[in-house]
Amino acid sequence: MMVKDPLKIVFISPFQFRLYRGIERFTYSLANALAEKGFSITVYAWAGAKAGVDWGKWHSGIRIRRVPEIRYFQSLAAGILYRTWARVDDPDYIFLNFLYQGENRLPSDRRYIYILHSPASQIRNRYLYIERLLKKFTNLEFVAVSQMVKQEAIPYISGRRISVILNGVDTDLFKPVENESAHIERPFRIISAAALEERKGLQHLVLAIGNMDKHLRKNIRYDIFGEGLYKNHLRKLIRKYDLENVVFINSPVNNLNEILPQYDLFCLLSKGEAFAISILEAMACGLPILTSSFPPFHEIVDESFGACIDPEDRVGIMRFIENCQNEKLKKSRSVASRQKSMGFNWEKVAESYSDLLKSS
Repeated sequence: MMVKDPLKIVFISPFQFRLYRGIERFTYSLANALAEKGFSITVYAWAGAKAGVDWGKWHSGIRIRRVPEIRYFQSLAAGILYRTWARVDDPDYIFLNFLYQGENRLPSDRRYIYILHSPASQIRNRYLYIERLLKKFTNLEFVAVSQMVKQEAIPYISGRRISVILNGVDTDLFKPVENESAHIERPFRIISAAALEERKGLQHLVLAIGNMDKHLRKNIRYDIFGEGLYKNHLRKLIRKYDLENVVFINSPVNNLNEILPQYDLFCLLSKGEAFAISILEAMACGLPILTSSFPPFHEIVDESFGACIDPEDRVGIMRFIENCQNEKLKKSRSVASRQKSMGFNWEKVAESYSDLLKSS
């Protein structure tokens, strides 16, 4: 009986060793999970800068090819190497996160799967660019990370298969831990981890807390982890509502798995998300979730552990926060949140991708 060779997959992730974002976390996690299932995995990435990102342990079966760091024409050099490597490695499939960082120079006769990480409403010009390249890449199909992303992509990608596979989370890395400080009296702790942009909706929770009675807000601590141009506006709101001892803006961190379990509630009242991995990470740590009523959050969050609320509904936000402080409800929601996250672990996500590859 002949044994089939494993499917060969190439992931192209140019900023894998330069940026610590959802796209790069996705590539690292899915590549490892598929390698664990026996797929032959190669990652093409640009060499990291001096302060590059260390992702930790890659699966021993994963090979990484790095485009040398070049001061000028990095995308051009990457495209030439991608094309050469693809001919040499002869993969069955090439997974793409972009099409404009040198990927447009890839051979047209390979089989490609483009992961749609962002909704078209946020990056319309990029979708128009993809639409123009469809004639070249005749074997290009797509995976959307939420139903909302798929629906927004359809007008630009007519006639191509668009599958929906939701993002995943490492439920072994992100998990609840026993916190001794939880047994002593302390403020109710809320956390957000997001870029400091207006669309992330961080201001809505600041305003809701600012409108609380002063004796109620004394029992709350809200930590924001992120960086961005909206920081000054948030600081002004904090000063305006006298929240300097309640709301704190912190620098981004790479160890959210250690930080999240220290909190009682995760909040992301944003608009225009494709699928926020940070919500899954908080769920895996057993946190109740407060999100906005905009899509795609209804695809992830249900009332057993969270709420999807109009960001402008300050009364509704305050009521949910007060409700979460009930110890019995907090415990049941924590259990439900963790349990729901298990359906998104990377092993199950990799199984969905495996089924997709075998059916293509």
